[in-house]
Amino acid sequence: MEWWGYLIIAVVGGTFLGIAVLWVARRFKGNIKINMNRNSMIPGDKMGGDLELTIRKPIESNHLEALLIIQEKVQERRDGQNHTRTQEIYRDKVRIADGQVYKAGDHVTYPFELTVPDIGSDTQNRSSQGGIMGTVLHAIASNIGDRREYIWELEARLDAPGLDLVTTKKLNSSGSGFMSSRTSNSFSINAS
Repeated sequence: MEWWGYLIIAVVGGTFLGIAVLWVARRFKGNIKINMNRNSMIPGDKMGGDLELTIRKPIESNHLEALLIIQEKVQERRDGQNHTRTQEIYRDKVRIADGQVYKAGDHVTYPFELTVPDIGSDTQNRSSQGGIMGTVLHAIASNIGDRREYIWELEARLDAPGLDLVTTKKLNSSGSGFMSSRTSNSFSINAS
């Protein structure tokens, strides 16, 4: 094997080792679990539940927050080729607790609540901001096979010096997972 082959193996191995070390270091500090109080919602509903903190090492936190992050993944066909683009289209966060000092062994639960946005109409509004041409292009794209998937994630983050404690729960759109901007935006929580 050439020298560059060993270099590639070392870089890939080092990357995996670094990721594993960060994951283990976070787990030693503690963890956060997201518990939802409902598993089906529509735009305008309150999404809520509890954030459960389990602390393994003393932590002096800056704050605890819950975030709802939505990305739009668009698959389109241009020039005979399939193209995919993903962009964040929504981010809302609520601060749950300001700076706290947690002791090893603490098990604390905080309630949270966020409002479910109406992403479909927001996407229509953004596409029509280009005036008549934007509206026409959006209508054409919607009818010739562009596919939109909305990727919903709920994140809990305990901001602290060193490594933050972070967990993410994926929320799945009902139906096929691919929705046009005219489709209902109700979704159910993925149990995994």
